[in-house]
Amino acid sequence: MEKPNYICGGITHAYGQGYLALPISLEGLPPRLQAGNLDLHAKATFHVSLMCVKNLIRKHGNNIEDEILGLFCSYTKEHEVNFVKYTGEFRFAETMERKTIIALCEISNLDNFFRFAEQQLNISIPLQPTHVTLYTLQPEMGIGLNSADEMQQKTQPIEVPREVEQVLEKYNRE
Repeated sequence: MEKPNYICGGITHAYGQGYLALPISLEGLPPRLQAGNLDLHAKATFHVSLMCVKNLIRKHGNNIEDEILGLFCSYTKEHEVNFVKYTGEFRFAETMERKTIIALCEISNLDNFFRFAEQQLNISIPLQPTHVTLYTLQPEMGIGLNSADEMQQKTQPIEVPREVEQVLEKYNRE
């Protein structure tokens, strides 16, 4: 998500490329990181994908997009859906064509929004593992991790330099 397309009449949540997202600020990461024999580059902008709406569109039709966005805007009037903290867990994610390093994070009230949307729409929506893509092999090319199963299939734990951990720790809420 390059330039956020903000929704809900504010500057907190965005929608683009089929993802409901939370743009975040993250400064001070080392510009490059070695992962095995790979030279990965820090992303220029950062966000947490909150919900993969494009998968729901494929499964339930085009009308679901407006319904999800409307429900989300309604929900966030009453409940904060914001960044809480990084968990301290880092994972190496890969597909045949992409390789990234992600940091898992917590988002307030997101699981409750999923349950709310499921009840309102009478559909099943898998919770997404919330994370921030920090480094990529191909410039700015993240990997969608839209369910716990995808997290298990496409990622494995990785250790990152302490310098990276320290940068993220500065963004955790007290």
